[in-house]
Amino acid sequence: METLKDRVLTRLNKLDMTQTEVAKILSIDRQRFSNWLSRGSIPANSIFNVASILKCDPEWLQFGTDKNPDNRIESEAETYSANKVLLWDHHSDLPDGEFLMIKKLDVKAAAGDGFQNDWPTLKNELAFRVDWIKKSKAMSFNLLAITINGDSMHPTLMDGDTAIIDLSQNEIKNGQVYAFVNNETSDVQVKRLSYYRKNIISIHSDNDHDPRYMHDIHLADEEMDNIKIIGRIVHRSGSSGL
Repeated sequence: METLKDRVLTRLNKLDMTQTEVAKILSIDRQRFSNWLSRGSIPANSIFNVASILKCDPEWLQFGTDKNPDNRIESEAETYSANKVLLWDHHSDLPDGEFLMIKKLDVKAAAGDGFQNDWPTLKNELAFRVDWIKKSKAMSFNLLAITINGDSMHPTLMDGDTAIIDLSQNEIKNGQVYAFVNNETSDVQVKRLSYYRKNIISIHSDNDHDPRYMHDIHLADEEMDNIKIIGRIVHRSGSSGL
C-alpha cells in the first residue's frame, strides 16, 4: 500500500529534489521533515506549503486520493508572481490597448487577527496587461486590489503585499485563499479556507512558525452566517523575498 512517504519520494524524484532542500525551503531541519514522513502525516498547517513545493495536489499528497497529483491548488510561478503588475502615474503613460486598470481600495486585509477598516475609498489604480487578465480567465471589472496587513499567511502573502481579489469567486473551494469580512466586527481577513468536514469550514493560516497561527479555526455552517466571502485571492505583488 502506498504511503505518504512513497508519494513524497515520487514527487522528489520527479522534481529532482531532496528532503533536505524541501526542509530548507520550509525553514525547518531535515529530521523534522523526515519525522513527518515516518509517522505518515504532515501537519495541517504545513501540508499546503509542502504541496506547493512539490507541485502537487495537497489532498493527494496527504491522503493518497485518486486526484491527479499534478493538479496544484495554486501555481506560485503564475498566481503569486510579482512581475505582472505595474503602477502608473497616469493612464496616458500606458501603451494603447495593452493594459487594463484595476482599482486599488484603501483597505487593509489582515493576514493575522483581523483589521477593521473605515468605509473603503479608492486609493489608486494598478495597470495589468490584457493578456494576463485573459490568461487568468477573470473579468477586469471583478478584480480589486487591497493591502495585506500582518504575517499569518507567510510565505504565501507578506505584510505590505498588494493582493488582487476576484469578486466573482466567492464560493469556497478547498484550499484556496480568500478575503472575507466579519459582519459583526467589520474585520477583513485573508485566509486559506477548506471544508474540514461536512458543514464545517476550516480557516487556515500558512505561517506554521508562529504559535499564534499553528491551529486552524473551525466554523460550523451557522457560524459562517457571520462571515461574508469577498472573493478569492488570484494574485499578489510585493517586495517579499527581495
